[in-house]
Amino acid sequence: MSDIEDVLEKSKLKEAGNALNQVRAGAQVELETQSKATAGALIETYRERHVHLADFSSHHAQRLTAATVEFCEGLKLLADDESISYARVDDSLLGSYIVWYLTTRSELVGCLYVIGKSEVADDVWDELWLKELE
Repeated sequence: MSDIEDVLEKSKLKEAGNALNQVRAGAQVELETQSKATAGALIETYRERHVHLADFSSHHAQRLTAATVEFCEGLKLLADDESISYARVDDSLLGSYIVWYLTTRSELVGCLYVIGKSEVADDVWDELWLKELE
């Protein structure tokens, strides 16, 4: 069992099971070994992303919002200078899971399902990021 598989298997985060299924199905996993990310640096960025995501009503945006909230909650439990590693797990159909974890404790801090604009047609992208009608 790989380290990523172990970290995902132990987690209760919403997207961890989906990412784990992809790993077990043989998905490509890219580990970022040079990351210098720290909890303190990440939390401000992801708090801002959470605020931005609140403007969107699509299923994808709501799913990403829930995972972002979980990630921010996990970051708040860490020391500001604690280093966090990440990996990308490709979904076999579309998108990727960004898996944020602590290598020192084999603990998952966040798991976000993301879809890149280059992966879908413009009309699909617009549907993914549908804004709430005012």
